[in-house]
Amino acid sequence: VLQPDDLRRLMDQLQEDINYLNLSGLIDYSLLLAISPNVGKLDDYANNFRIFRSLSSETDDESRGQGVQSLFCVSLIDYLQTYTSSKKVEKYLKGSLPGVSSDDLSVQKPQPYADRLNLFLHSIFSSHHSLAK
Repeated sequence: VLQPDDLRRLMDQLQEDINYLNLSGLIDYSLLLAISPNVGKLDDYANNFRIFRSLSSETDDESRGQGVQSLFCVSLIDYLQTYTSSKKVEKYLKGSLPGVSSDDLSVQKPQPYADRLNLFLHSIFSSHHSLAK
């Protein structure tokens, strides 16, 4: 379970990253989220992964740095393609198929693409879901 401050920092960082990708005109990225419960000691993982302390859920204040309840690995991944004229044509052609709404297509302009991911992030990381305490 992420603490509220950790969740806020995670969301702020993801928002910054998404804004950067949007301003760079990039699309075709996804959220990769891996949660490993009961991982033991944080030091056991430090040599293999770049771990941010703020994304680990520790068991209690006395065990800070000793025991970790869960490990969260979060990344924006994928192809990072620029929204070019070929993407515009792809969106037009796919959107003109019968029964297909252009809003439902994976091909979107950078701003709607970013907005859609932000909406998804807020839905999965909202306080009523299990990742927030």
